[in-house]
Amino acid sequence: METSRHEDGDAVELLEKEDRAIEEVLRRFCETENSSSVENRSDHGNMGKQLVRRMAVREAAREHIADVLARSELSEISSRLREGCTARREAMNRIENMSRSIQGIHLNAGQDFDGAVETLQAIVTPEIRWELGEAIPLIERTISSSRRSTLFHSARYIRKHAPAKVNPDGPKWYEHDRIVSRILTVVDHLRDYPRANRGARV
Repeated sequence: METSRHEDGDAVELLEKEDRAIEEVLRRFCETENSSSVENRSDHGNMGKQLVRRMAVREAAREHIADVLARSELSEISSRLREGCTARREAMNRIENMSRSIQGIHLNAGQDFDGAVETLQAIVTPEIRWELGEAIPLIERTISSSRRSTLFHSARYIRKHAPAKVNPDGPKWYEHDRIVSRILTVVDHLRDYPRANRGARV
């Protein structure tokens, strides 16, 4: 793959990175499920907290890529990226609501956080496989990195403007507004207290 002119990569590169990271988070989350070890339970909670943030960044990257590709020769990918929006966003909001203001090790106390993650996993796993196996390689073959640098936001921009609370019916105007989306992202970070351990954060 060609090197992007964006210092930290573009939205397409970010989507690939987040897809792979989410696969790893979900793997580790499943491995530590139902463990009696305090260390594993803590790791399990950290993975749950990290999943909320990584899903938010992935969603912002997907939506931006879909928006750009809708006006290109890859409009079919744009349409596919927007499929299943409501179910995915509802599942995202559920784990965000359940994790807010709760220490990671206690995410399952009085609520089925693991079950909510399993629901989300069933939705995003086939999406990620398609993105990594077909969509992203096709984008990279079709659009050069130099052209992508003019079409897509940088990875840094996407991360800074990716609120964790999303509208289930699809992106609203504020998710595309540079200032408002940034404020909402900062607020989401502040609401997530206590956060995952520093080493487990995005």
